[in-house]
Amino acid sequence: MKIINKVVSFLFVIFLAVSGLFAENGGVFLSLTRKAQSMKDLPTNTSVITETQIKNMNEGTLGDVIRHEVGLNPSLTGTFGAESNLMIRGAASPQVLVLIDGRKVNALSSGIADLSTVPLDNIERIEIIRGAASAIYGANAIGGVINIITKKPKDPEPVVAIGLSYGSFSTQSQSINIGTKKENTSFMITGSRNLSDGWRDNSGYDSKDMFLDLGYNTVNFGNFDFSGTYFTSSLGTPGLGVSLDKYDGNIELLATTPEAKQTEEKKNVSLKNEKKLGENLIKTTLYFSNERINFKDPLNLDWTTGAVSPIDTDYKSTIYNGEVQVNTLYNITAGFEWSLERYQQSNLMTNLDEISNSRVNSAVYAQDKINAGSLTILPGLRFDSNSSFGSILSPKVTLVYAINEALKVSANSGRAWRSPTFNDLYYPISGNINLKPEDGISSDIGIEYNKTTTMAGVTVFLTETKDLIEWAPSASNPNIWMPSNVSTSRQSGAEFVLKYKIFTGFFHKLNYTYLWALDTTQNTVLFYRPCNTVNSAFTYLFPSNLKFELDTKYVSSQETNSVPTQLPAYTLYDFGLTKEFGPDAQLWAKVKNATDEKYQTRLGYPVPGRTVFVGIKIKFVD
Repeated sequence: MKIINKVVSFLFVIFLAVSGLFAENGGVFLSLTRKAQSMKDLPTNTSVITETQIKNMNEGTLGDVIRHEVGLNPSLTGTFGAESNLMIRGAASPQVLVLIDGRKVNALSSGIADLSTVPLDNIERIEIIRGAASAIYGANAIGGVINIITKKPKDPEPVVAIGLSYGSFSTQSQSINIGTKKENTSFMITGSRNLSDGWRDNSGYDSKDMFLDLGYNTVNFGNFDFSGTYFTSSLGTPGLGVSLDKYDGNIELLATTPEAKQTEEKKNVSLKNEKKLGENLIKTTLYFSNERINFKDPLNLDWTTGAVSPIDTDYKSTIYNGEVQVNTLYNITAGFEWSLERYQQSNLMTNLDEISNSRVNSAVYAQDKINAGSLTILPGLRFDSNSSFGSILSPKVTLVYAINEALKVSANSGRAWRSPTFNDLYYPISGNINLKPEDGISSDIGIEYNKTTTMAGVTVFLTETKDLIEWAPSASNPNIWMPSNVSTSRQSGAEFVLKYKIFTGFFHKLNYTYLWALDTTQNTVLFYRPCNTVNSAFTYLFPSNLKFELDTKYVSSQETNSVPTQLPAYTLYDFGLTKEFGPDAQLWAKVKNATDEKYQTRLGYPVPGRTVFVGIKIKFVD
């Protein structure tokens, strides 16, 4: 705690010194209260990545887009298409809820949301909540929430946007976006394809996706919105590689599973209606999602016997969800949510189902916004009842006090929880149907100065979680690993954010996260939680519509759960150059990891050094 106190004191001194210089533009935020709120009225644990920022980043995956955000710790397991997920404030990936337009996308099997499978071409903005959000969304929001909000047609004239890029390892991306909005109707369709040979052997990738959105505004029945997504991919999975100390220029490229392949198919549709009833707004949402993953490896080795034991397994997930939400003129938001989740794991070698189970979750929630002069109070409460593990009550309260128009302080505290996954409960032989949800309390307090185009802020946080689900060898059979609620954890730290204009056309963004994450049962440091993370971005706009960017990311050393016991610290430098040809055409080039740093974010999963990409974006307006 002495270290934390020193860090917080140091950051607060910096904050006071620079607070007269820095601020950030206001905006609208939906995720914290489930309805539009001005960013200036929200606590310091929220942030937004806008459509313009996403466009200007010229990144290939969602993980790349959000990896420079404060409090976030992404993990990479390879090149384009390889699984990518993240932690928030030291909370594990299954404890971070990822949404697309409010639809939960965390896998039923593992609880992890794979960011590599989320297309970028139809994203309008990304909203981030750091800290407990179960009072709003229920399960899996201990660390926070990433809510991806898709685009809606805005222009009355038909618009066609095209994007093309090419880079290292023959990585190619093509995308097209067509949309229009006329009177009471709107239409948008986007499609993209991504191809890559990959860096390691057997790491090639090929994906296709399509997104459709149709809107119709009626006089008597409100506004209707229908959307659907189809995604398919094929990925080579090279398996566990060598650690950094064994790199020789060749061995890190070799695949330990040279014939293993994974194919994935995702389909989802949703229907939304918004209708005014007097001064109240009623929102109704129905959605269905279906996902199938097939993994096969004809050369798989049984680690207990060393014999070849081919794998050909299907993993199928289906979710039905319905929700009704009412926004009242008294600032109260209340709703009811119901979902049915089904999961099936089938061994195609034996034609047997290894897992085939379902569960139902029902929830009611209510939130209020109370204005008391300069103080805004946002209390919330949610009750979940689940057929697998019973009921949970999740309270939360947020306080925001505006000292003046530019300076505010805020505080949050709430209960959050993670549900056991279908693998945790029902995995063949080793599942544990008696598991309880992980249960946590997350709190933070922050101060922020925000004016014109500059901003500075500091937030201090603490999350304590009990009944953590951990897999360990069974006492009766060490070859069988079983899950149980055995551990407790504590993550504490501070986040510092600074954005300002150095001079005309020259801007700088900086954020720093200090994290101290402990397994308080064993009194050991949690794995893969770096103590210090720094992100810096310099942007210079030349008079000729030419933009230069330098992004830097520093991550301190991390403990691992194997040998070597620690991943070394690393620093990455990315350079970007963008040329604008008017508002509707852009030519760009990017060098990632320009110094060719050798690093890993997960032990034994090599990632490439320097990579280069170029691309073009063009928009046609009829």
